[in-house]
Amino acid sequence: MSDPEDKNESWIPFLTVNVSPRFVIRTMRPASAYAASLFGKQPDPDALVIDVVEHGVFGSGAHPTTQLCLTLLADMVRPESRVLDLGCGSGILGIGAARLGAASVQAVDIEPAAVLHSQDNAVRNAVADRMNIRLGSIDTADGPFDVIVANLLLPIFKLLIGPIADALAPRGQVICSGVLDVQTDRLAALATAHGLTLVRSVSQRGWCAMVFAHA
Repeated sequence: MSDPEDKNESWIPFLTVNVSPRFVIRTMRPASAYAASLFGKQPDPDALVIDVVEHGVFGSGAHPTTQLCLTLLADMVRPESRVLDLGCGSGILGIGAARLGAASVQAVDIEPAAVLHSQDNAVRNAVADRMNIRLGSIDTADGPFDVIVANLLLPIFKLLIGPIADALAPRGQVICSGVLDVQTDRLAALATAHGLTLVRSVSQRGWCAMVFAHA
């Protein structure tokens, strides 16, 4: 969770990112350190707003892969969906799934700091009671899952694509992102080798997100 001295700190939106018509991410910073100005467009009143606090290397929502994943989640998550955010970082994607009304959301990361940061952001977005955030990887998650979102890197997918396929429900789908456009053929080959087939692929500023399902 946040440091004790943060409890009484006033936080303001520093940067607003309009991800899609469905999602807006606001990066929060202490009011004591920054003028109370809002950079970026004002959020659409009908959009789901995710507030995150900047924390080291963990995502703030500005990266194209985060935005691609949220856009895809908005099309895929249903009220009955069991969702896994694999390598949750700041928890943005799991929080997004919870805000979309998923039946359950698990979020895992191998970094203790990421787990604490995700828990803090879940509280900030009033979804902590609907998320199970824990230390670990795919082997610690309680599947099967209807939707898995994994914003990782190609070398990590080489290690985890098999367990990801195993954790996917028969009609489930996985969003694989964190790869460059020039790496998509290699990711598709990995997925195919583990019985998955490409359903959809989207790209933004040289980065890609690919949706796979059981063949």
